[in-house]
Amino acid sequence: MNSIGELLKSTREEKGYSLELIARETNISRSYLQALEDENYDVFPGEPYLIGFLRNYCNFLSLSPEEVITRYKNIKIQEQPAPVEALIIKRNPIPSWVVLALGGGVIAILLLAFTLPTAWSFLSTFKWQWGSSEARKTTEYNLSEESPLFENRVYVGDTLVLPLENESLVVTVKSIGKELLLTYIQGESRLRLGEEVFLDLNGNSIMDLRLFLEDISPSDPAKGVALIAERISSTSEVTSGGPVLPLGQEALAPLSTESPEALTPRSSAAAVLLEEDVARPFSLDVVFRGYAFFRFQVDDRLREEGYFQKGETIKVEALRKAVVWVSNAGSFVGRISGNDVELGRPGEVTAGVIQWFKNSATGKYQLRLEPLF
Repeated sequence: MNSIGELLKSTREEKGYSLELIARETNISRSYLQALEDENYDVFPGEPYLIGFLRNYCNFLSLSPEEVITRYKNIKIQEQPAPVEALIIKRNPIPSWVVLALGGGVIAILLLAFTLPTAWSFLSTFKWQWGSSEARKTTEYNLSEESPLFENRVYVGDTLVLPLENESLVVTVKSIGKELLLTYIQGESRLRLGEEVFLDLNGNSIMDLRLFLEDISPSDPAKGVALIAERISSTSEVTSGGPVLPLGQEALAPLSTESPEALTPRSSAAAVLLEEDVARPFSLDVVFRGYAFFRFQVDDRLREEGYFQKGETIKVEALRKAVVWVSNAGSFVGRISGNDVELGRPGEVTAGVIQWFKNSATGKYQLRLEPLF
């Protein structure tokens, strides 16, 4: 049986696809696609990302995502070393009391074989009452201002409750299958493995809840799902254009829903690089055509900078936002998922912000490049 990487690579080559083409179509970084084919799983920021990218890659290649993901999980289990104690064969003499116990056990089994039909008939009389007592009760989880973060397995019928001053906002687990279906007063939301959403529960255009689906078993809904939920503070500025970020990452400033032209005076209009249903991490691949000083800042963290010669390259990976400066725009050649990123004309000292915005007209997210000056 081919390994996962060989299966992905051979299927891709049979269909005549290149990694660059698939990166453009799926918005998965080429480096992550290559890592999946090389089975270099350590480069991924977490297993939910790995499984999510693997699912999207399999869907693009018309492979069964469930079979491939199951094979991956089996491989991970096999790679775990067995405990030393399990490999040591212990040879102890069998005490006499063990022999007596085994003999008594055999006699008990024979007696049970004769009495079991009668016992089964008796228990069948109370089948309905017994089954009812074994049924799992639904659970209500409260996300208060004091305890805003929730991480647990939830099941069909369970609810998440956000108490407010004048009301309580409720999210109900409606069904579990290939995706998780949640319902609330404003509508419903569906999540697949590794996906994250923001919910406006009361229709006031302010995000109330952030959800991330960490694990799901489509073939066995009774196992529930592993869900991470975070209540968004009432003082937060996150609106319907808020960012879609993996929970557990460093807290970042929310995305704006204003048009880019309204934020700061620009020398030119913002350019739309990508448009997606969900804001995803992105990679900016840069090649330098000449000598230049380049500086960048990713997701409001510490800035990095350096001098680059002709032919040198650098990859800038961001969850939702990247600010870039270059001393000579003509020496800068940037691409995101196959789309060109142009900062200006040769000789210009320029800068730009690349970040996600939500288009209020279409409901989709746009990755835009905003010139700073």
